[in-house]
Amino acid sequence: MRRAHGTGGPELAVVDVDGDDPGRSGQLQQQWQEVGIELDLDLMSESAFDEATYAKQGDLYPSQWIMVMPNALDLAGQCYASDGSSNYTGYGHEKVDALLAQARRQPDEKRCNGLLAQAEELLTEDAPGVFLSSKRFMTARSPRIRDFHARGETGTYYDRLWVG
Repeated sequence: MRRAHGTGGPELAVVDVDGDDPGRSGQLQQQWQEVGIELDLDLMSESAFDEATYAKQGDLYPSQWIMVMPNALDLAGQCYASDGSSNYTGYGHEKVDALLAQARRQPDEKRCNGLLAQAEELLTEDAPGVFLSSKRFMTARSPRIRDFHARGETGTYYDRLWVG
């Protein structure tokens, strides 16, 4: 990003919920400052954050949202296609959209992955999202419990468990 914006570096507006994760915005500001990017932090209430996000009043919006997709095509299609159901930032790129549409229609897995790789290359160049962290979940169960699946995004489906 520094190379794209010269030596002064870009300035980005970050909207975040005040007190949501103490220190997160400051840490992000420090890390990006090391590569020449100045972040203007605007901490606000959760309702003001929602309004600012919908009105696209910032350049960056933190999200503490967990999304588990079965494959990279589903993830890219939902989050980065212009019409993706989880494209909350409104990112759009005609060529990415075209490549993802072709990949969805491609029955051959190898060709599908080739199209997806091209789309991911463009996504890497655009950097429409910045990965900051991952959550760890710890689960424990008796060896007698069957049909147990650790699911961090939804929790365990207790109605599907049985004792063997």
